[in-house]
Amino acid sequence: MKNLIVLIGLWSFLSFSLQAQESDKGFYLKIAYAGGMITHPGVSIGAGYSLSQWSKAKSNGLYVDQEIRLGLKLGTYFHKRMHTGVYLTPDIEWIRTGAKGFQFGLNFSAGYLKTFIPSTYSVNNEGIVQQKGSGTQHFVFMPGIRLGKDLSKKGTGNVEWFVNNQLMFQTPYFDKTNKYLLTELGINLKIK
Repeated sequence: MKNLIVLIGLWSFLSFSLQAQESDKGFYLKIAYAGGMITHPGVSIGAGYSLSQWSKAKSNGLYVDQEIRLGLKLGTYFHKRMHTGVYLTPDIEWIRTGAKGFQFGLNFSAGYLKTFIPSTYSVNNEGIVQQKGSGTQHFVFMPGIRLGKDLSKKGTGNVEWFVNNQLMFQTPYFDKTNKYLLTELGINLKIK
């Protein structure tokens, strides 16, 4: 837990330091449906900023924009009759945006996952059964692929919609590492 706090603190310091140097890049806010294995409902919210942006001219005269973003995400999902998970992850993302706004990206997140297990009980010394909260703590790392559309390319506002599929590796999971598909479907609101 102490290492996670240090990691988040270092990430925040780096983020704000770089933002001060490149203040013209802009922030974004994110909200998404975050379904574990698609069908286990959840939500994620996040914020971040563009660390670096550049454009490249194609042979047909159109431009392709590329950018690297840093962010922080807080999310939760509900797996019926198993557990509820809450995670906090800093992330880094590379996004390529075509001239018409289509986006392709790769991302990586790593952070903390806390699970809460429902319907657990304990028996005290007098033989009385009591409901007890239970859960586990995990380190997670999540590589992912993102597809989306930047609507600002058509002049309809500073909004992007996206689908982000991440493979969540959760460790320790008993004596192994658990793999879990996390699908986000949401929007980014770009703030200049």
